[in-house]
Formats: sequence, structure tokens, C-alpha cells
Amino acid sequence: MFRAAEALYSLQRFDECRSILEALLSKFPNNKQAKDTYDRVRSRQVEVSSGVYDFGLLQQEAQKLRKSPQLDHATYIGPIEVKASRGKGRGVFTTRAVKAGDMLLCEKAFGHVYVPDNDTDSSKLSLLINPETGRGFMGGQADLLKLLVQKCYRNPSLAEALTALHHGDYQPASTLTVDGMAVIDT
Repeated sequence: MFRAAEALYSLQRFDECRSILEALLSKFPNNKQAKDTYDRVRSRQVEVSSGVYDFGLLQQEAQKLRKSPQLDHATYIGPIEVKASRGKGRGVFTTRAVKAGDMLLCEKAFGHVYVPDNDTDSSKLSLLINPETGRGFMGGQADLLKLLVQKCYRNPSLAEALTALHHGDYQPASTLTVDGMAVIDT
């Protein structure tokens, strides 16, 4: 049950995670790991519902994790919706009157890479080349593309968050899996 709760937590399915943890804690009330995860999931549920974050603490956490600042916080989606706008494509619109300073959206990056300013070791430099176009990417851009593809490949349920982004006139692949394996359309 604990592993299922951890998996649901990682997928940001906090309500389901909490239910499993409550069942687990009712049978094993002294399980410290379950208690700790329960406290974390309650904090994430508050963030999801209220959009209240301690941004000073977030900045401190990010500085401690400089090379890999994947912070453990939830996404807040406030009074907004994404919809089509005549002649302008998709856009973000408020669903009620808002005022300056209102939280509309808070989400951590889908992926990130850290490229130090003084890194001169070219043996660690990534290079990706598209043989069809002859274009290439190197360094942080190549690292980020590689990270995003691997993230979607390892968990295809996350792919739509990336593929739904604006992609100009490019027509993405119409299928997400082939023979049970994820199709990652870059």
C-alpha cells in the first residue's frame, strides 16, 4: 500500500494517495514513513486548493539543490482556463474577475538542466543532430531535449503535458504508443 501511495504521490494524484495512506495508517498507526508521506500529501493538497506557497522557503530549497532543483511542491491552477481565441490560437483566460497580486497559476518546470558557467570539459557536452534537417543542438539545449524525451518515455502518462504545448504548424504523431511502447515525437 505504501508503494502505491508513493507512486500516486509522484503522479500528483494526491487525493488517491491520501486515501491509501489513511487506510494504511488505520492498520499500522506507527508506520513513520506513511506518517511522513501523509504530512507531505496534506501539504500538497493545501497548495493545490489554495495556491498558498512560502516562496522564500522555495528559493532556499532551490539554492540547496542548485544542480537539480526539483522541488517537492504541487501545481496550483486558479481562476483560469485555456481555450481557443478566434484568429489567435489558444490562450489563457480568467474565469472570474481578478485583481493585481492574485495567484493565477503556479507550476514547477516539466524539466530542467543545469549548465555551469565555468564548465570547460567538452567530454561531457551533449550533441544531438537531426539527420533529416541537418540541424543540431548541443550543451544545455541537447541535455534538456534528452531529459524531456526520457521523462515521457519512462512515464507516457506525462507526455500529453508536453505535446499539448504550442508547436506552430507542426502536426504531431497521432498515436501515443506502438506495441505497448511510448511514441515520443520530438
